[in-house]
Amino acid sequence: MANAYQQTENRISQCISDHPLHEFPNISLLAREYNVPYPRLYSRYHGRQSKSDRPVPNKKLDSVQELALSELIRRRDYIGSPMRIPEVKKAANSILKECHSDPSTPLTTVGEHWSRRWLNEHPEFYKRKEKAINAERKEQHDPKMLKDWYNQLQVEIVDKGILPCDIYNYDEIGFRISIGED
Repeated sequence: MANAYQQTENRISQCISDHPLHEFPNISLLAREYNVPYPRLYSRYHGRQSKSDRPVPNKKLDSVQELALSELIRRRDYIGSPMRIPEVKKAANSILKECHSDPSTPLTTVGEHWSRRWLNEHPEFYKRKEKAINAERKEQHDPKMLKDWYNQLQVEIVDKGILPCDIYNYDEIGFRISIGED
């Protein structure tokens, strides 16, 4: 079906390029000659874009704003701090606020379910449920025990002459402070 629509659009484009507007063509005759619907050809001659070329009327963010939001999500993911759904909504509203220039019109914001629909439209981003920390591991978070461990680590660093540039952090499950609830 989409292929037939595109074929019709191609014939309309050919008709318009063959018979420019300033010649005052007989649109009814041209529609029969090129085998295209008269109303659609009439609309194109009078400046209306095809459905595939028109911007979607109910989109809150334009393509540049969506690109900015996508880049923000990618950067946050790259640094190991992926965005949660409410943060995506907050970022979109922030983008809309920055782009709002006319004080006489009300500020546009995204709706309650906008971020979920936006994520469905962008399959490169997906939701993942975070794992809760194991009970045994949680029990090991005793402040006194952690302080002793870090003191022992400091002694080893000094004894072995380890430089700060040789120390890096590694965590196999991506633990983040204050995140990890079920």
